[in-house]
Amino acid sequence: PTGHDTFAIVALPTHDNLLLAADISGLITLEINYAPVMQINQLALKAALSIANSAYSIIPLSNHPNLLAVASGWALDDEEYGEVLLVSISDIFHPAIVGTVSTKETAYSITTIPNRPSLLAVADGIAGMSLVDISNILQPTLVATVDTGASADSITTIPNRPNLLVVADRGNAVAIINI
Repeated sequence: PTGHDTFAIVALPTHDNLLLAADISGLITLEINYAPVMQINQLALKAALSIANSAYSIIPLSNHPNLLAVASGWALDDEEYGEVLLVSISDIFHPAIVGTVSTKETAYSITTIPNRPSLLAVADGIAGMSLVDISNILQPTLVATVDTGASADSITTIPNRPNLLVVADRGNAVAIINI
């Protein structure tokens, strides 16, 4: 329904009939039509936030109920560029970027760290895993990057192990990082 490759989608906890999708054009707010039967092709485009790069991952921030974090970037030949965007959804039909920080490479995936609400972990392409401090949402800061040995494509935490991050790493299979 977005007209582009869709890389990620998130349900909005404050709106039971809305989804936010990330694709090559940016962020798209979608409305679910439940009548007569809910179907994926019944999503209707409601609004868009254009960003310069492909948006690969999008997550809600539990400590900021009206904010989303977006991992984005592009890769072409030997060049890569990535960034983490903090997007306000106070007005869901007009999302707005409130903070941004450049990463070292293409930011493919992003996750929160359960016991550290002001840190985001980013799968940062060939740079590995990066940590972003969002204690100041208007000026997020890249605080660390760990080389995972290949290209980090996806990142997640392990339940009941809040200091461990698992990175899907192209070429090395999986990297586990103790932060």
